[in-house]
Order: sequence, then structure tokens, then C-alpha cells
Amino acid sequence: MQVAWKVASLNQYQIMVKSENIPDFSDRCLICNAKDCATYNGSYTRSVIDPLNNIFFHYFEILQYLCHGKGSNKFTHHVTFTLLPYMLIPYHRLPLFFILYAIKVKLENKISYLDLVTKLNLDCREYYKAFDYSDIISVNALFFCKTIIDSAFNRFIGGDAFKSILTHSENQKFFEHYDDDRLLYFINFVINFKCEYNNQTFTGACDFAWLFYQLSGIEYNPPFLFGRASQQRF
Repeated sequence: MQVAWKVASLNQYQIMVKSENIPDFSDRCLICNAKDCATYNGSYTRSVIDPLNNIFFHYFEILQYLCHGKGSNKFTHHVTFTLLPYMLIPYHRLPLFFILYAIKVKLENKISYLDLVTKLNLDCREYYKAFDYSDIISVNALFFCKTIIDSAFNRFIGGDAFKSILTHSENQKFFEHYDDDRLLYFINFVINFKCEYNNQTFTGACDFAWLFYQLSGIEYNPPFLFGRASQQRF
């Protein structure tokens, strides 16, 4: 089971993984809700690539915890849960901000995926100089990026998570646009998001997705806004 985990940066997360100061879930297991149940179970690795910020992790470590089944309120068949940094997308090596940026460029310029590949390759040439990893940005990858955003948009307007913090006028704007224009409005809204909630300030795309996750009911295994976590894949 994957859990969205708020962290300042990918580098900070990796420092935490390599240290002994990792999160402790002795108060509540995220799978069965029991105390003194979940224990640290090591980590697994995945690749993470951010061409906009010259970031490349071939082996990015993700913390994993084991549920020992002590609670009676288990809501998934999974026996482990992992803490996925909230700027990452499940099963996708490109991070959230790059996905939003790429599709924003496509929609604003009204260009094909092939032309978008060319444009992004130019935008990310410094990354290629640093890592020489030339197969990152492809038509298939970008088409999948748009699918992720399409699904997030439908999940957002179809749910109740944000009704408590968005004004009626802000909600209404989503329905005043059509097709790609509406999706572009959504992307810009997410990128420029700013909200005061429970004496905290939330800004930007990652905070937007994080707040959606929290307001959807963290104790009930809520869905990710962008991407589909392992427990929601059928």
C-alpha cells in the first residue's frame, strides 16, 4: 500500500531514509489502525527523473513498513505500506511538477505530442548534458502524463474533498471552460494554488494534491489525486 508523504524535497527524503530518524508508526498502523503493530521493513528502490531541475536518482529509496495484523480494522489486503514523497507519482519516474509543466506547454501552444517532445528536449538540454539520458521524454510518456491529469481533473470535480475550502465562484470556474481549455485552467489553478487551512499555508501543485489526499479521509485509505496507488489498482 502506498501512502502520500509530505517532505520538503527528494534529497531530504533520501537523507531521512539513510538516517535512523525515520517515522514511527507505533501509535497507529496505517493498515489495521492498531498500536504497536507496524514496524520498519527496510526500503525498495525506483528511478526518479526531473529534467527541469537536473535531478536523476537511479536508485531512489522508498521507506516500507510491515503490518503484523494486530488490529481488527484492516481495510486492505496489503501487509506493507510505503511512504511515497508527495511530489512523486505512483509508478511513474517523472515527478508531478514536470508532468503538469509538460501538458501545460502542449495545451498553451496547441501543439502535437511530437512537437512537444522537441520543445521539451530543448527546455531540458542542460539535463541531457549532465546525465545523457536521452529516452526520458517520448510521445508515449507525454500521452500518459495527459491521461494522469485528465483522471485527476475528473477525480477532483467529482469529489467532495475541496468543497470546504473552495469558494462557489472558484468551483464554478471549472465548469465555464470546455475540453482542453478547462484542463488548462485546472493545471494553472493547481500550479498557482494557495490556500489557508487549519492555520497552515498550502501552496503549489504538491500541496494541492496533498491537501486533497488529507481531506479525502487519511484514515480510510484515500485515493491519490494524481496517479493511482497500489491499493487502488484493480
